[in-house]
Amino acid sequence: MANSPQWFFKETVRGGNSESAESGTEIILEQDNKDFNYENYCNEILPRWLMMTKGYGLTVEDIDKSCPVELEPYEKAYHMAEKEHDSQVYAWVGTYVRSALCFAIDHCLNGKKASSEYLKAPLMENGEDRVNRLRNEFIEERLKAKQEWDRTHNMIDGKD
Repeated sequence: MANSPQWFFKETVRGGNSESAESGTEIILEQDNKDFNYENYCNEILPRWLMMTKGYGLTVEDIDKSCPVELEPYEKAYHMAEKEHDSQVYAWVGTYVRSALCFAIDHCLNGKKASSEYLKAPLMENGEDRVNRLRNEFIEERLKAKQEWDRTHNMIDGKD
C-alpha cells in the first residue's frame, strides 16, 4: 500500500501547530484536499504528467514516486516544445495560407488579369537546398535555350 499513491490521499492534511491555524494555512490545505483526491489524481493529474513526460521513458510508477519538483524540467521542456509548435503554426498560417488566400481572391476577382503568384519555394529551406534548386533551374533554362537555338539554326540552314 505504501507503493501505491492511494496512501497519500487517505492521510488527513492538518496543520501541526497553532500558528498555522491562525495564519489560515490549515483552511487552505483542507479546501485543496477536497478537490485533491485519488479519482482527481487518476483522471486529471496523472494524464497531464504522462503527456508532459512522453518520450522520456518515464512510467506511471516513476511519476507516482516523483514529486512535482522532480518533474518540473519535463514540464518546462513540454511548454518550450508547445511554444515552438505554436510559432511554427503561426508562421505557416502567416505565410502559406495568406499566400493561397491572396492568390485565390485575386484570381476569382480578376480572372485572367490576375497578377498574384503562389509561393514557389518553401520559406524554411536551408541555403544548400536553395542553391541546388536555383542551379537546377538555371541549367534547365540554359538547356531550353540551347534546344531553341539548335532548332532555329537547323531551320535556317535547311537541315530541318
